[in-house]
Parts: sequence; structure tokens; C-alpha cells
Amino acid sequence: MIYVLGSIILIIVIVGPGLWAQHVLSRYSKETPAITYTGQQFAQRLIEQFQLKGVKVEKTKAGTDHYDPISKCVRIGDNYYDQPSLTAITVAAHEVGHAIQDYTAHTGLRSRLKLVKFAQFAGQLGNGALIAAPILGVVSKSPTVAFVIFGFAFLGFFTMVLVHLITLPVEYDASFNRALPILKDAGYLNEQELSKARRILKACALTYVAQSLQSLLQLHRFIRR
Repeated sequence: MIYVLGSIILIIVIVGPGLWAQHVLSRYSKETPAITYTGQQFAQRLIEQFQLKGVKVEKTKAGTDHYDPISKCVRIGDNYYDQPSLTAITVAAHEVGHAIQDYTAHTGLRSRLKLVKFAQFAGQLGNGALIAAPILGVVSKSPTVAFVIFGFAFLGFFTMVLVHLITLPVEYDASFNRALPILKDAGYLNEQELSKARRILKACALTYVAQSLQSLLQLHRFIRR
């Protein structure tokens, strides 16, 4: 009974934030006369305001909004790109917040980029080790080989945990130290709209916390196995 209850709570903790974020984003994604900028227009406006030379804005698939520090590109989902809504400009402000981090050589953003590259390599190495494990185990029958395979697989899982953990302060900074002050100080939103924008950013932040918990759970399961 305790195991079942614990599993239900765990599912709620991991899945719940994503569902809540979708609800909040959808709630404030309706076009309103007070919001005159589309997601694309607002991102471009902020790029010009902060003189982020070389940074461009592109449309991407809904739900994959991000800033690419390699190509210097703010990518806005096609559901917000041409939409004048509170959600659209809040998402745009957040992604431009990452561009500002990049422009000011934010340590966390730079560290995450390097770690992501290593995590991709470590993940491929770990997956390859797990696939080859049965064959190598039968052929070698050596504890040393098994230990090496475990080490490679552990490295893949562990680096992904680090990526998610280092992502949390980077995302927090882009949302609450950059996006919100931009929306407030330049007078883009009034107090009521700012309260809603803060709610949007908090809901999105919870999804990153859930992803971190999920990666920790995967690492725990791997170690137990």
C-alpha cells in the first residue's frame, strides 16, 4: 500500500508540473487588445533594445521555445510567434533573457553548454555499453569488464543529472532576474499583467524542477538495478 501511494505521489510530482504549465500557458495565450506585440515582434524589439548584435529570431515547433547560443538565435514556437498574447511576450522575454546571459558571458549558461555537449557523448557511450553488456559479459566473464560497463553507463546517467541541476539556476535567472524586470521596468506590462506573467514563469520553472527529479530517479533506478 505504501509503495503504491509513494508511486502515485511520485507520478504527480513529475507529471503534474508539466500539466499545470500547459494549463497556465494556455490560459494566458488568448489574444488581447492590450498586448500589441506578437512573440516574434517582442523578441525582436528586446534584441534591438539591448543591442544584442548578431542575434536573430526564428519560428520553431510549438513547445520547443529556446535560445541557441551556438547559432545566436531566439526560437519562438509557432503557437506564439505570430500571436499577440501575454504568454507570447512572456515566453519571448524569457528566451531573450538567455540571449542576454550569452551576451554578458553568464557562467551558468556557458557551463551548461559545455556540459550538454559532454552529456551527449557520455549518453551515447553509456547506451553503447549497455547494449554490448550481454555479449561482453558472456565472452569475457570478467568482473573488471562488468565494472567498466557499469562505469560508462553510470557516467551517461550522472551527466544528465548534472545538466538538469545546472539548468535550474540558469532558467531562474533568465525568468526572474531578466525577463520580469524587463517587462516591469520598461512599462511593457501593468501590475496585474506582471502578476500573471510571474505565474507563467513560475509554472514553467516547476517543469525544470520535475525534470531534475526525474533524472535523479532514473539514476537511482539504474544504481539499484
